Amino acid sequence: MKFLKLLPVLILSFLLTNCSCGCGNDITGLQVHFKYDYKNELNTFDNYLIKDLVLDGTADTTIFLTSEEKEIIAAAASETKFFSLPDTIKSGADFEQNPAPGPQMLRIKLGDLDKTVVWTIPYGNSPEEKRIRKMSGVIRKIILDTPEYKNLPPVKGGYL
Repeated sequence: MKFLKLLPVLILSFLLTNCSCGCGNDITGLQVHFKYDYKNELNTFDNYLIKDLVLDGTADTTIFLTSEEKEIIAAAASETKFFSLPDTIKSGADFEQNPAPGPQMLRIKLGDLDKTVVWTIPYGNSPEEKRIRKMSGVIRKIILDTPEYKNLPPVKGGYL
């Protein structure tokens, strides 16, 4: 009987230390720093989110990722082989975006793994660009779905 009571604790411990990324790191400590588009930024190292409001400047708030959101990011990092990407990915696109949003940056720290990748937009079709596009898309979706993001003021205007 005692074993049956301990079983859920053992299973949870196993899941937290053996996340779906296959890295053997504890996903509860996963941290992300993501600078994207023009002035948008997610920084879970310092627990803040900045939203670019374009004409109205920026708005910021405190944010903490849930365990489920961290699991999704860890799984995406594994699927895209994020930790094996080069530190810099050059755009392979045959056109320029103007105004350019500047360098995009994603840092993920998961246990002993700590990787920062910098790239530019527009995306081309290289394998590395496809991988970072997918990885950043996963994190963008998580950000857009958070109550913290939804409670920030709406964007006014846009970049042409």
